[in-house]
Amino acid sequence: MRGQLERLLELTGQPNIAIQVVPFAAGPHPGMEGAFTILTLPDLAHDVVYVEGPAGSIYLEEQDDVRRCTMHFACSARWRCPRRSPPISSLLRWRSTSD
Repeated sequence: MRGQLERLLELTGQPNIAIQVVPFAAGPHPGMEGAFTILTLPDLAHDVVYVEGPAGSIYLEEQDDVRRCTMHFACSARWRCPRRSPPISSLLRWRSTSD
């Protein structure tokens, strides 16, 4: 696990990456429903959502599905709060003392 935390710490220096940890005590949050990717490509007429899970992957192309995922993403973004997320570096220190 230490190697994984070190890699996450490296990635935090990238301008397009934000890593946040949700403490268990925060309770349910929008991200618990699962991951998805909203694809915005120049050659497509509209966005497409890519969902991957244990049973396989699917592309959602119906506008209602895409809109629902876009709204879910916006809700997740509003839920994020830096005060709730300990820095990755503190997790790395915690892990090194508990090894």
